[in-house]
Amino acid sequence: DPRLDAALRLEQERVTTLAEFGPACAFFFAPQPELDEKAVEKWFGEAHVAPLFANLDQWLSEQGENPTQAEIEAFLKAQVDVLGVGKLGPIVHPTRVAMTGRTYGPGLWELMEVLGRDRMRERIAHAQTQLR
Repeated sequence: DPRLDAALRLEQERVTTLAEFGPACAFFFAPQPELDEKAVEKWFGEAHVAPLFANLDQWLSEQGENPTQAEIEAFLKAQVDVLGVGKLGPIVHPTRVAMTGRTYGPGLWELMEVLGRDRMRERIAHAQTQLR
């Protein structure tokens, strides 16, 4: 499975034992990640997050196939100005929580590319139900 290979490569530098790979990579394969409640409280209450998720879902719906890391990075960086948040953190952090359920992990653009367009859209839809 190419997705398994990619997930293992992305998590490789973050784990020290083979036993850690399962929990570290679980979010790649779960239908929906379990959202960390503290992360949801911290990031999903910001006013810009609902439009961020709507913009991301719209953009993904317009992609003919799975977007690349570079395309994902360019889109999310553009949202800093579109949403007037001034820096990348307010874009990256809620997006990471929506995609992984947690506030840490491999590079966001890379993991989003591995998830693919359809799985990203499913996770955005789920995250939208959790907005505060």
